[in-house]
Order: sequence, then C-alpha cells, then structure tokens
Amino acid sequence: FPVTIAGSMLKMLKSIQLGFILDQPGYGVLSYKLKPLIDNNCPTAYTDGKVMGFNEKFMESLSMDHKKFVYAHELLHCAFLHPLRRGNRDHKVWNMACDYAINIHLRDAKFNVPEMCLIDEKYRGKAAEVIYHDLMQNPQKTKAAGNKWNLGDVKDGKDGHGSEGELEQEWKVVAVQAANAQKQFGIPVPVRLLYRDWE
Repeated sequence: FPVTIAGSMLKMLKSIQLGFILDQPGYGVLSYKLKPLIDNNCPTAYTDGKVMGFNEKFMESLSMDHKKFVYAHELLHCAFLHPLRRGNRDHKVWNMACDYAINIHLRDAKFNVPEMCLIDEKYRGKAAEVIYHDLMQNPQKTKAAGNKWNLGDVKDGKDGHGSEGELEQEWKVVAVQAANAQKQFGIPVPVRLLYRDWE
C-alpha cells in the first residue's frame, strides 16, 4: 500500500521543491498541489492528479538532476490534465502520447532529460489527443516508443477527493498560476499551459 513519505526521501523531495521555488517557480507552484507518496508496487512513478507515487528504489537509483526531472514530469502531466483526459483510449499509447506532449517542454525549461525519454520535435505544441491519434496510425513508431525508458504512468483521475470536475477546475487554476510564475521570472513557459491544452 502507498505510504506517506518520510525521512531521507521526504528531505530529498523538499530539497527539490525548494529548488523549484528558487529556479523554476512555476513548478514550485504545481508541487504544492500534488501529494507525494512512496508506492513500491509501482516500478517507477505515477500520478492520478491527486497524488504522485514513487518507487523508493527507483528514485534512489537516479541522479539528483533526474530526480528533479521525474518530479517535474509528473507535475506537468497534472497541469495538462492528462489523468482526466484519456477516455476510452488505450492506456499504454495514451501514456506515450502524454510523455511526448510534455517532455519537450521540460527540455526547453533546461531540465536534464534522461536519454531514453520520449521526445520528438514533430509533436512540439501538440495536445496529447493529437499525438495519440498519430501514434495509433503509426504502429512501428508506437512499438519503438514502447521500448523506451519507462519513466512512469498517468493513471486515470477518479472520484474520491471531490469529483473529477472539481479536480479539473482546481488544476486549471493552479496551471495558470504556475504559467504566470514562470513568465514573471523570464523562464520558458509550456505553450500548452498558456493556451490551455484542455480547451
């Protein structure tokens, strides 16, 4: 079962969060919305829009730069409402599409992107739904992408801590606040945050 993070893992995540506030303020804003948990039943990391689960050994195996990337990666999935938008789409391909949608923005923001992450300039500025459609039309590309590094999972956001609609509205507000925080510091802002990927 997932457990609340404590000890050295909590100290490490707090350090990353403080770094966001100082160097990437938009991600600092986002980080206060998502509760981190240790969940060793998952192989890497995941988010459902309410929590962010980490496999403890996976996180410990990463460099500090890649720990920061994983944290920011899960935050951006939520800012783009990816846990709330899958519908009836294939779960694995949807996850790939969501990764293509956000990783390029994380690279632009000067995060240290692991070599095996999914990035393609072809998908710059495109919503996950558009990328998903393209992947479904290109099974060879999808198969190749599936062999890449498995960073984490976008789980479906579900009722529990308020309705799905309430969760969506909360993230919309936080996403705009995060985009504004980045702009004030002259830091690249994900285009999809400004143009509201959910609309």
